[in-house]
Amino acid sequence: MKITDLKSTKTETGKRVSAVLQWEDSDRPEQEIYVATDEPFAAHLRCNPHTFLTAAAIPALRFGEQRIAIEAEIDPALLDGLRVIMRLLRGWYGRYGRYGTDYPLPQIESGIMAAPEPVTAPPKAAFLMSGGIDSLATLRSNRLAFPLAHPRAFHTAVIIKGLQPEVDDIFGELFASLLPLAAEAGVTLMPVRSNIRYIYDSWPFWADEFEAAVFSAIIHAFAPHISSLTIGTTYDEPYLHPHGSHPLVDHHYSSSDMTIIHDDITLSRLEKTVMLADWELALHNMRVCNFPDNGDVLNCGRCEKCVRTMLALTTLSKLAESRAFAADDISSDLVETGVQLNKTSYPFYPELVRPLQQCGRYDLADAVQKKLRDYGLEKQKRRLKRVSRQPLTLFRKKVLHQM
Repeated sequence: MKITDLKSTKTETGKRVSAVLQWEDSDRPEQEIYVATDEPFAAHLRCNPHTFLTAAAIPALRFGEQRIAIEAEIDPALLDGLRVIMRLLRGWYGRYGRYGTDYPLPQIESGIMAAPEPVTAPPKAAFLMSGGIDSLATLRSNRLAFPLAHPRAFHTAVIIKGLQPEVDDIFGELFASLLPLAAEAGVTLMPVRSNIRYIYDSWPFWADEFEAAVFSAIIHAFAPHISSLTIGTTYDEPYLHPHGSHPLVDHHYSSSDMTIIHDDITLSRLEKTVMLADWELALHNMRVCNFPDNGDVLNCGRCEKCVRTMLALTTLSKLAESRAFAADDISSDLVETGVQLNKTSYPFYPELVRPLQQCGRYDLADAVQKKLRDYGLEKQKRRLKRVSRQPLTLFRKKVLHQM
C-alpha cells in the first residue's frame, strides 16, 4: 500500500485534510480518506501523516499488503506502537482464520522524525463524546477526579460523524442535544467528519480490530493543539476480551505529541449508570441507540442497547424521569423481544438481576435470568458440537498421515 497525495483543503464550512490509499497486493480500488471540521476548529486541523498511517495500518494487515509506504517523517514511538498492535491482532485472531501465526506483517516504509515540533501552548485533553453511557461516564469521572487546571482534565469533547449511517442521519439533533451538557461540564464540543471507518465497511472488522485505530487516526490530525484522547471503555476488567478498543491496544496508537488513553476498566456498565443517574442533563440526553427512529426521542426504546439501559435506569427508579426514552416503564415482553445475548452483550446482564429483585421488579429479573440461562445452554450445545467433531477430525488426520 502507498499513502499519497496528502493535502489540506478549505471547505465552505471549515477545513479538510485528506490522503489517497493505493493498494498494491489487494484487489481493492484506490481510496481517498479524510478528516474535516468546521471553521471554529479549522486552525487546529493539520495534514498530519500520523493520521493517515494510523488509518491505513490495520486495513493493510487485514488484506495482506506487504508494505505501507508513506513519504513523510513518522514519530518512532508511533511506528513501534503500530508494530505491536499488528502483532497483537495477529495473535488474537489467528485462531479464527483471519491471520495465521506466521502471517506476514506489512513493513512500514517512511522517514523517521528526529523530534516532535516544540509545543508552547498548555496541553489540552480530549475525549470521545457519543452521548452514550460510556462516554458520559468518562466525562463525569474525569470531572470528579481531576481539577480543571490538571493536564488530564478534559478541555474538548470530540463528536464524530461518519461512524454509523443511522446515527449520522441524526447528527445535527445529537450535537444540539449535547451542547447544554458540554457547556455545564465546561468542555468544548468539537464536530469532526471522517470516512476512515469505511476503508473496509465491515462491522466485525470495525468492532474487533479497527475501532481505536479510527479514533486515534482522527485525533492525530488535531495534534499538538490536542495532546491526549481518552477512549471510553466498553467492558470492565472481568469481561475484557479481544476487541478493537482494548487497554492492551489503545495506548500503542500514541506518538510524542498525542497520548491515547483507554479509560477506567474498573466500572461496570451499571456502576457507570449509577454515576450518571443524578446528573439531570445526562439523564435526559443520553443516546445509547444505534437505530434511532423515534421522532424527537434520541433512542428507539426497543433494541438491545436501549433495553439494557432502560433496565439499569429501572433499578435506580430513573426511567420514568428520563426524557431520553419515550416509555416510562419496561415490560418482561420487551426483554424477551429486545435482548439477544452474544459474547459482546452478555457481560452487561448478570449484574442487573439482583438490583431488579431488590427494587421489586421480579418480572424483569426473571426475564433477564431466562435470557442468561438460554444463552448458557446455547453455548454448551455449541461446545459439545465442537467436541463431538474432534475425534472424527483426529481420526481423519491419522488416516491421511498413514496414507
